Amino acid sequence: RRATTRTTPAATGWGRGPGAGGAPEPPTPLPELDGQAKEVLVDTDDAVRTSEEELGFATAQFGEEAAKPFTEAVARAKDELTQSFRLRQQLDDAFPEDDATRRRMLEEILRRCATANEGLDTVSEDFDRLRALERTAPEALATVDATHSGLAGRVAAAESGVAGLRERYGEGTAAPVAVDVEQAKDRLVFAASAVGQARTAIEGGENSRAAVYIRAAEGAVGQAGTLLDSVDRRAAELGEAARKLPAALTETEADLADAGGL
Repeated sequence: RRATTRTTPAATGWGRGPGAGGAPEPPTPLPELDGQAKEVLVDTDDAVRTSEEELGFATAQFGEEAAKPFTEAVARAKDELTQSFRLRQQLDDAFPEDDATRRRMLEEILRRCATANEGLDTVSEDFDRLRALERTAPEALATVDATHSGLAGRVAAAESGVAGLRERYGEGTAAPVAVDVEQAKDRLVFAASAVGQARTAIEGGENSRAAVYIRAAEGAVGQAGTLLDSVDRRAAELGEAARKLPAALTETEADLADAGGL
């Protein structure tokens, strides 16, 4: 199993900040930077190879569609690794570069390898989540189903809130949150479908398949919750603005009176 977190370069070869007395730290010596680049290249190559193997298992377990982000991340990591090896070959050929060019190329190797590792780590965490959902599919389904039901119960109140905003502040002010509520309803319809498919999969003993639907439902209800929250948030913002308006008008009138007395 590929480690979720690998040692990747934390900085380039130049000083990361002020040292003692506020003076910038000296750049990493070229031999040391060269050693770092070689080590990181080997580590990243190992990580990509391991991730390719893991991708095969993930595709077989969860399907090509669910594995698509992993497939794309591995492809991007391989491209970064290829470019890094190309730079390494240029550094090791019979035509030596000057020190400044060599430093720049070594730093680029470190950056590219860091990018590759970060991308692999991100999708690895996603698959860790899928595997956890597979192990606890019935419980995870119950949780997302309950969340969905709670949000569905908030739709009527949100629509009422939009109507209140429209009546008090006009259509232009209410329109954005009205769109949010409609989008939330669409997300909840999608979540309900995903919950139903997950339940069917669990009943059929297909927890891997269920995990994919549960994750989709979780994402949809999360989006729906954010969208519904926008109604209350907008109402609070407008209410606060309305409370501040009289004081602002009084201040403006006082300023005008002072100006008129000059």
